[in-house]
Amino acid sequence: MPGLASGAYPDRNIYYSSYISTCIERDVKDISGGIDALKFNRFVTAVAARTSQLLNYNAVAEDADINIQTAKSWMNILETLGIIFLLHPYSNNVLKRTVKAPKVYFYDTGLVCYLTKWSSPETAESGAMCGALLENYTVSEIMKSYQNAGAEPYLYYYRDRDAKEIDIVMGLIGII
Repeated sequence: MPGLASGAYPDRNIYYSSYISTCIERDVKDISGGIDALKFNRFVTAVAARTSQLLNYNAVAEDADINIQTAKSWMNILETLGIIFLLHPYSNNVLKRTVKAPKVYFYDTGLVCYLTKWSSPETAESGAMCGALLENYTVSEIMKSYQNAGAEPYLYYYRDRDAKEIDIVMGLIGII
């Protein structure tokens, strides 16, 4: 990553391709004991295409040609490796939560762009996923700020019955 950020290695495709193959060949296989690398790659790409959206295991599993249990297991692997995180809906005893599904975010928005084939910053900025990419970047930076400060991130999203949404709700518990 330092070489990519400094410009010493300007081709992001080489970096992310190497990152994905290393992740699959070493880390994922260590955790899972063995996977179909092609299906796992399709799975990660399907998840990236749904960044900043409600997590729908059925749709992801269908795109990757795997069953729902495998999709859930592989989602846990991505969380364990620190590639993604899930943002859960806000609820309390007074409000009745209408949406129960978490939203999925990647810690690295560049990885999302690589997986979904957004070839340049200009394309990502004006393409169909520009809103999702901006939301992913914003929420992941807030999440990483909490984690880097050693604080527990009490972050949620809220969606009402009319599909009106607040992308991020920040709890004040644990903030000094």
